[in-house]
Amino acid sequence: MYESFSTSGMIGNIKPNYPKGVLDSVDKNGYVKVTWQPQTGLRYATVAIKTNSGYIVAGRSLSEPEKLIDNIGKLVFEAWLACAIFSIIALVIIYAFIKKVFK
Repeated sequence: MYESFSTSGMIGNIKPNYPKGVLDSVDKNGYVKVTWQPQTGLRYATVAIKTNSGYIVAGRSLSEPEKLIDNIGKLVFEAWLACAIFSIIALVIIYAFIKKVFK
């Protein structure tokens, strides 16, 4: 990557290397927003900007938002399943009532 850099972020005991291609894009555009996966199971939403003396990169782990999205998906599925089951029960009751009334 770049010859010298400083970071306050660590992955285990290792300083992560931000992708050179992203920093090249920062050189062209002034800033860039990307998701970054430095290793399997770790994903970050990052923003990189160019300063006079280098780059500033800030990031946030995506694990919590991904867990929240998974939980919302499960909740939506459970609500759909409950509605389907109650609809079937309602149809059976209505069918039984109509059958009894029009005997």
